[in-house]
Amino acid sequence: MTEKLQFDIPLLLPEVPDVADRCVERLQSTLNARDGVENAHVVEAENGLPARLCVHFDPDRLSLVQVRAAV
Repeated sequence: MTEKLQFDIPLLLPEVPDVADRCVERLQSTLNARDGVENAHVVEAENGLPARLCVHFDPDRLSLVQVRAAV
């Protein structure tokens, strides 16, 4: 079963002007290469919420703590 966590990008990368920045791209790429991460992608800002990094992961291979630490 897949679980997911979402992180506000402005909190993760406060100096990044928008989600098209290479830092966001590198973060997604690094997470997607990690064993146990099934998909890391950006959820665009909407309805007053900031853009978020969404990480889908296998909880049998990675704990919540490990995902947070990787992000």
